[in-house]
Amino acid sequence: MKYILSIGVMLCLLSCFSNKNEVKSSEALNKNVLETYLKSMAQTHAIPGMAVAIIKDDQVYYQGYFGLADLESRDSIDDRTIFRIYSTTKLLTSTGIFQLIANGKIALNDKINTYVEGLPPSWNDIEIQHLLTHSSGLPDIIWYDNQLGDQELINKMGSDGMVFKPGEQFWYNQTNYWLLSRAVEKITGMSFESFIIQNQLSGDSTHSFFSSNSAKIIPHRANKYEYNFEKREFEKTTNNDGRRAHPGNGLNITLNALIAWNKKLDDNQLLDSVTKVNMWRSFEFGNKKDKFRYGWGDYTSGSTESIGFTGGGVSGFRKFTKNNLSILFLSNGYKYFPVHDLIINHLAGLVDSNLLNPESLVKETIQSDFILLPIQQALLNYQDIRKQNPNLDLEGILNSLGYALMKEDRVKDAIEVLAINVEENPNSSNVYDSYAEAYFKNRQYEQSLKYYKKSLELDPTNNNAVAMIEEINQHLSNKK
Repeated sequence: MKYILSIGVMLCLLSCFSNKNEVKSSEALNKNVLETYLKSMAQTHAIPGMAVAIIKDDQVYYQGYFGLADLESRDSIDDRTIFRIYSTTKLLTSTGIFQLIANGKIALNDKINTYVEGLPPSWNDIEIQHLLTHSSGLPDIIWYDNQLGDQELINKMGSDGMVFKPGEQFWYNQTNYWLLSRAVEKITGMSFESFIIQNQLSGDSTHSFFSSNSAKIIPHRANKYEYNFEKREFEKTTNNDGRRAHPGNGLNITLNALIAWNKKLDDNQLLDSVTKVNMWRSFEFGNKKDKFRYGWGDYTSGSTESIGFTGGGVSGFRKFTKNNLSILFLSNGYKYFPVHDLIINHLAGLVDSNLLNPESLVKETIQSDFILLPIQQALLNYQDIRKQNPNLDLEGILNSLGYALMKEDRVKDAIEVLAINVEENPNSSNVYDSYAEAYFKNRQYEQSLKYYKKSLELDPTNNNAVAMIEEINQHLSNKK
């Protein structure tokens, strides 16, 4: 019965908000509508726990807590719960750099070797702005043993060479924000952590602190969980990324403390309005096609743009600046794939009808159908949706669903979903690669081989297809 309820809730929401004229203002909504939606998404995607805040017109319009911080102790999420927000941390690191810029302590075009000693000569052209915008071209520290000392790590990365010329393209990279933290420490004489907490947060360690160690037991901190499909249960994340990860993914914070940080940002207490606009302007990449700001990402929902960042598949911070709306989403896991962006977009549309995005709602419905309904019913529903939305790009959604179904050992269902994706996207190498993987998992090796070859034909650089073709050929040869 709970599955039927989830679908019913989703369809009700779609019906209620598919016509913008039915939602005249945020006042027309109420707490129950938001909570019904959030509970439905938590149920569909097995989110252990979450905390959500919506700030509209400089007021906290909604604040809610759901689920469990710890699945063993059954501790509930509440206003004391601390979440590790992972890469959303980078927003505070970027803000810290711009605080130093506003005080004349650093400039965007300063070379990083001005502030960090012992860097390889090949890094001489890397500027502060390249680190902020992930356009440095540096190797990523996650490739290396985190037990290496700082200088040993730098020497190793230097010997491996640059990936591309600084400023040429966007390439998400954890090295960038570690080097920014080194610059902060050189300029201020403070630890990076102390600088951020003293200049942006309350300074009270019970509400915000830095730790990239998920294994450490910290009172009131929500455990992050990953779903083990073989055991069919959630398992605690125990990774320890070390102190070098603090500027990139180490902030732990309560929802209330993040709300307070957002208010300081909105009220120009962290940065003056001119500096804030400069932080939020787009960086011009050499390739003229990538989009990113100075530490802040661009998000498009229909025709609406917003800025912010996400972290670990579990946190999202988004500002719809033209609508004076901010949405803060903190959680501690999911079953299939991250859904925080879809949830944030949907909440934005519920609060402000100008932000309503029917395409996003359709994608949510498709996800829920294939996860919760029998495959034949879900396929029939999809056909109806596709007839009504013939031009909607659903390649990513279908591909994600294919993998979700494979994880659930619903491999035959996955093949049906991915077959639709192949039919609708016949020129996508990635779609054929996924289709081939589903056949491989179903031990239909000839079919798998056929579609890996097609994927490789469309993209000769697909090394996964090359390896899988070799493996399948070896398997078929051994059978003979």
